[in-house]
Amino acid sequence: MSKVLAARHNNLYERIFNVLGNGAGGTGYGQGQGDGYGAALESFPVSKLDNANNNIATAETINAIYADLVRARIHQIGVEPTGIDEVIPNANIIAEETSFFIEFGESDNLVGVQDENGTKKGILDFERLISDIERDKFLIDSSQAILEPAISSARTSPWNGIIVHEVAVIFRNADHRRHFFNSGGEIRISLSNSGSVEPKGQDWGILCANLGTVRFKASETTAISVPISTQIGNYELTENYQTLINYNGGGDFSGLYSDNIVTMSARQTNDSIINFKIEFKDLANEIPVDENVTGRLESVFQQFRANSNSVSVPAPAFNNIIDIS
Repeated sequence: MSKVLAARHNNLYERIFNVLGNGAGGTGYGQGQGDGYGAALESFPVSKLDNANNNIATAETINAIYADLVRARIHQIGVEPTGIDEVIPNANIIAEETSFFIEFGESDNLVGVQDENGTKKGILDFERLISDIERDKFLIDSSQAILEPAISSARTSPWNGIIVHEVAVIFRNADHRRHFFNSGGEIRISLSNSGSVEPKGQDWGILCANLGTVRFKASETTAISVPISTQIGNYELTENYQTLINYNGGGDFSGLYSDNIVTMSARQTNDSIINFKIEFKDLANEIPVDENVTGRLESVFQQFRANSNSVSVPAPAFNNIIDIS
């Protein structure tokens, strides 16, 4: 039994559907959208017809909301939320803050009996949790995701000047792209230069190692190993390349090559394709001879995406547009 009217129940449903379902813009994980996605929501709207108690939520409808709230929160924090609990059919009356059991008293009058978990079954408890879920909509716990190799490019021939690695990330459509990043998905990029015995090549190895893994997210790009970030992510892209990371080497090995730079940029070619460009700029000159960079230079892309029983979003495809080999 319940004191929750349809309008209030349906508001909860609409809010959780906006996060867990298709959503719009910067909201929506896309569950129930087809192959590779997680299952559709359990919750559903209640009729607003004002007859035969159709405009009152039931234990079934409230518990379906409960299941979807728990599912979304596990995706975000990795564990079940402790602030809400399931309603017991034909036993709980749902109140604002604290729900209680019903039982028959004298003359078959209904009376309320304390429910030890009733403080977790008030409609306000559900509304507080959906507010937390909305606030943390871009969060994903690492236990709810998978890190997968995507694409790479490498070269072993000596080089000088500027060389480029360009990659296209191809989503099924604009909604798939939204769902990937809304659910906490990231494109991760790491660089290396290994095996060189020359000072310039070893400096490039140190530069790449010091930069570490770069993470491209919904609305920011960060480098894990160094305090570099920019407020440009998926939602800030335009048709023109924008710089995500511009990292100078320190000439750590020899002190001669501090002008070497790695620049990472991104743009959207359309609503479903993002292009990334990695520029290796060997701008340092050793006088009288400007040495080539030796070693095995490699650029590696990975994808970090939602992949659990709570939320699952399919992977995009990757294609090398310009190979550095």
